[in-house]
Amino acid sequence: MRSFLFLLLLLLGACSSDLIIMEEHEPVPVIWAILDPYDSVQYVRVQRTFLIREKEDWETLNRDSLEFNDVEVFLYGSIDGQIKWREQFIKTTRSKEDGFFPSGDYQVFMIDHPLPIEVTHAREFFGGVPDIDSLYLEVWIHDIDRVIEAGAPCISPGRVLYAPRGTMFYIYQEFCTKFTIYGGYSGECGELSSGDLCYRQTEFWVHIKEHYEDHVESKTLNWRTTSGYDASGWYNLTPERLFNPMKQQISDDPMVIARTLDSIDVEIKVPSSVFQQYYNFREFWGHTENTYSNFNYGYGIFTTLRRHRITGFVLERRAMDSLCNGYWYKEMKFRSW
Repeated sequence: MRSFLFLLLLLLGACSSDLIIMEEHEPVPVIWAILDPYDSVQYVRVQRTFLIREKEDWETLNRDSLEFNDVEVFLYGSIDGQIKWREQFIKTTRSKEDGFFPSGDYQVFMIDHPLPIEVTHAREFFGGVPDIDSLYLEVWIHDIDRVIEAGAPCISPGRVLYAPRGTMFYIYQEFCTKFTIYGGYSGECGELSSGDLCYRQTEFWVHIKEHYEDHVESKTLNWRTTSGYDASGWYNLTPERLFNPMKQQISDDPMVIARTLDSIDVEIKVPSSVFQQYYNFREFWGHTENTYSNFNYGYGIFTTLRRHRITGFVLERRAMDSLCNGYWYKEMKFRSW
């Protein structure tokens, strides 16, 4: 009977006692890191998992701990193969949302300040060009005397392009508002001409007010989606794509007299090409095939992303009328005053 290799992503809570490693169970580091080089904070998630050869070995596995005891995480910025700077992550107990990657119990490491990257704004349309071209991540796990490493492109800052211009959202047919994100430096997972092949995540924040008899409460509706893009890489806004998620998040509260819309913010994230390869292979998690990984001497993904957020949009007159009086949406009690 042939041996199967299973990467076990243990989703159990870690205990305080150390794990007794048996010879037949090799500890395997799994690392998840997707960095926005221009954000003010960076996170890396590290997990201790096990590579076993038979399904029956799962029963003999001691699951008392999912953490390594002695871990250091470093990030290097380089250009043309020459290292310009090094930053060390600090361990934190702060939880990090799952986001692009699987949920689970992780050690979380962070850099709590902006990276020392300088951007030349020679062409503002593209968001600028960074003074480095690559980032390298090193995870030193002293428990098993191993250095796990991976590289990723330092993609340029992104800019959201949208049409029609202005601060009005249009949601009908040929007049609907369209979004895309673009940058002028290599590393993104797709160009405008191949947007259907590129993973993009769009996030909305809809700021509203709920009016009660004696007070008013502010509230923000928030959701993410990866659908809605056409073959050219443009997100097309429609009533269903905007109003249906709003409706799903609004509770049927009889005490609310009316709701009003303040503004809408939109952010688009586009990971670099490494994540696209991971995304295409992720269906193999839990199967006998190994999943995609770009780390040496470990499993997981290190990649970068481009993102940009635009704020302060409102609905144009017809769109607002649909929200307030449309058959499927009037029960949300929105008013235009």
